[in-house]
Amino acid sequence: ALPICRVPQVSKLIARRLAEASDKQPEPLNDLLAGAADMPDGHGLIVAGMAEGLKGWRKAAKPAAWDKFVASIPPSETAALDAVRQLNVLFGDGLALEAVRKIALDDKALTEQRRVALRALIEANEPHLRADCEKLLFVRGVAMEAIQGLTQFDDSAVAKKILSRYAQLYPHERPQAIQALVSRPKFAQELLKDMAEGKIAKADLGSLAVRQIRAFNDAALNAQLVAVWGETRETPADKLKLIAEL
Repeated sequence: ALPICRVPQVSKLIARRLAEASDKQPEPLNDLLAGAADMPDGHGLIVAGMAEGLKGWRKAAKPAAWDKFVASIPPSETAALDAVRQLNVLFGDGLALEAVRKIALDDKALTEQRRVALRALIEANEPHLRADCEKLLFVRGVAMEAIQGLTQFDDSAVAKKILSRYAQLYPHERPQAIQALVSRPKFAQELLKDMAEGKIAKADLGSLAVRQIRAFNDAALNAQLVAVWGETRETPADKLKLIAEL
């Protein structure tokens, strides 16, 4: 539908949306570029939309039709060609971590762009990851990625940081935060301590998290769990249910 689109902003948004999904569905973006290569104008809108959709990415696979599309851009569209050079970096060796980090910390960037950038930093275990995640922990929409990044650090102080944010999380985010807080014994210890003090509802723990804590086989941690949650027993039926859940 793009070649007959008469609204420039719609063309740009189509390109942006297809670029955002190109890691899992590359065909639509490739089809778009192949068709746009035969258009007399509007190339800049496509490039601008792709640039927005891929902002925050560290590296992306080059669409098969990319080179043909780029060759069709008129030399007069200098802004589009500048954006093409930036995208070529993304399609080649990828952006430097520092450039990705800048996007993750940019308060003016779109939330999804910051989330994508932070996931790239986590995957690369970027040197400033802990400090950055502790800062982004308090940014709405990016907090869950920040929590995931902080689980890489086996430090009680990290758990306390996550717990300080827990009350402000949306209800649907809290189960994921609980799973992060039972991913390490030190984290679980701090979680149970806050539950014992009434700072977090005991009902938020859940049976799956309880099983994870017990799986550490830590006598002191199990005693702490019993004090907060009560004694638990597993039957063969419980184990079969857990297998099904997992």
